[in-house]
Amino acid sequence: MKDYEKIEQLVGKMYEVLKENEATFAEANVAVKNLSYKIEFEKDRTKI
Repeated sequence: MKDYEKIEQLVGKMYEVLKENEATFAEANVAVKNLSYKIEFEKDRTKI
């Protein structure tokens, strides 16, 4: 399993925790978007 795959799993878990803690959908969405940019960066970086 590559690092970005581990990050994707963690993002999913974090998103569930945010929803359980009644964070607004907007806050959760921003957090996931920020991490998804980092995941894309990791995918590009590991191709080189």
